[in-house]
Amino acid sequence: MPAETWHFDSQRPGFSSLDEFLADVSGRAGMAERLVVARKRIAARAAPAPASLAQLRLKAGLSQKQLADAIGTSQPAISNYESGEREPTIANIKSMARALNVSFDVLLPVLGHNG
Repeated sequence: MPAETWHFDSQRPGFSSLDEFLADVSGRAGMAERLVVARKRIAARAAPAPASLAQLRLKAGLSQKQLADAIGTSQPAISNYESGEREPTIANIKSMARALNVSFDVLLPVLGHNG
């Protein structure tokens, strides 16, 4: 059975952003689980050892919003952490490590802290 392919077209009626589209798709029966699997596959293909926060997040099967909700921050904050525009607090790093199921020591170098 071929895999189902989804395409996002920002001009598609009813959706003004990719976030709205993903929120709609993830609300459909069985789709949330399929999105988790897809994120994990993307992470596995990106690099054997995660070298970025985005790869760790994808390996955990989380969206930026899901990680933000898990640590009590906003999706834009996660985006800024991933791009290096902003550094998370120690408390957020500890929360991220728990949410991503990695040790604090694994997460620090990924965030650019060399100990």
